[in-house]
Amino acid sequence: LYAGFKDIPAVDRALDGMGAAAAGLVVAMAIKMAIPVLKKRPLSAAPVILLAFGAVAILRYPLFPVVIVLGPIAVLLAWKLR
Repeated sequence: LYAGFKDIPAVDRALDGMGAAAAGLVVAMAIKMAIPVLKKRPLSAAPVILLAFGAVAILRYPLFPVVIVLGPIAVLLAWKLR
């Protein structure tokens, strides 16, 4: 379906807009989820959040490997610091 419409400028702009909207929703949800965690445990949550953000947003690592690596680290930190 996309192959038939990819050369139409209006479709291209609409898909760019949908991508930007999806990215905005992801960022908004991440912030909404991070605020209560940072209020409850700022010293253990902040480094993990910053590492995940840096790896995905700045270094452009894929999300899945970042979650696979940082997930157990976050669980271990939460377990040790409770």
